[in-house]
Amino acid sequence: MNAVAETTSARRQSAAKPPYSRSRFAYLFDDLTDEKESRMCACLSIFHRGKLYEPVVLKRTFRAVGEQRNRAIYEIARMPNREPGYRWAVIGWDLDHPEFIFMTVPTKKFALAMLREFPKR
Repeated sequence: MNAVAETTSARRQSAAKPPYSRSRFAYLFDDLTDEKESRMCACLSIFHRGKLYEPVVLKRTFRAVGEQRNRAIYEIARMPNREPGYRWAVIGWDLDHPEFIFMTVPTKKFALAMLREFPKR
């Protein structure tokens, strides 16, 4: 028998790497192996494809639903193809419950003020 065939590799076995995501929103998620987080990352990517909704600010937080605290992502999106007064949107995505909110607002300043208030509700 060949001596080379009998030797075993001394290569170190590394821990399994988390799944790689090419989404530009992957930084918002803690664990892409979690089915809900992975699905939401894909939803955000699909929603922001094209030029209809341009994400400006994204914020990961929790929202109260009864006695539960659900993981949520709030964002401000610019909608350049809309008429003035309807070019900004505040969008809330709930990771633990299939739900989202979408509100158009007149200005970015107003949208930022709403974003600061959302987690307090």
